[in-house]
Amino acid sequence: MSTEQLSKLLESIQGHIRVFDTKAQIALGLDSLLVGFVGVELGKGCELASWDFHGSLIALLVTAALSLVAAILSALFAIVTIVPRLELRQPRSHLFFCHLAEMYGRDYERAAIGLIELGEEQVQRQIATQIQTNAVIGEAKAARSSRALYLMTAAFSLYLISLVPFCLIAYHSDHGRTPTTPRLSATNRLPRSRSGGVRQVCFRISERGRTG
Repeated sequence: MSTEQLSKLLESIQGHIRVFDTKAQIALGLDSLLVGFVGVELGKGCELASWDFHGSLIALLVTAALSLVAAILSALFAIVTIVPRLELRQPRSHLFFCHLAEMYGRDYERAAIGLIELGEEQVQRQIATQIQTNAVIGEAKAARSSRALYLMTAAFSLYLISLVPFCLIAYHSDHGRTPTTPRLSATNRLPRSRSGGVRQVCFRISERGRTG
């Protein structure tokens, strides 16, 4: 392969690596959002069901806990996708910035001379080693980003399932309690009619006069 073809192949592999990193970043953001939703759902569900421990609450706790576990595992796989931390053991290359910094440091003149003096065959060899190195990195990122996406999908599915017992708990909390009848306080009682009391006194006086 020519130098141009090797460079295009290296650029293609690096493009795939960027796609895997983007997928991992999306999964990490959605996992963070999902953890917040599940936390709010658990807090509200336990608050509504505190008066009655029943099957709906158990189902909510189980599905929400599984959703949280899946979301956390997905976030971990997303993180190790973005930061792979692989043991590559690649040969020193003038095409890798870390190796350039190690070989030349801040001696820019010596670095320029070293790069200019590279022959065509040396450039092709170093591009080929970078292709293989990026292929190893891409393979690891592809596997880890796929696991992150699968676990994220499972976490969202479990969250949607947990909404069923949560809605049941909310329904029972609104309709399951018997409302208490409000009692009239002393201030709310109707005042006794004065005219009725006067009539009762007059009736009793008249009755006593007749018997006397």
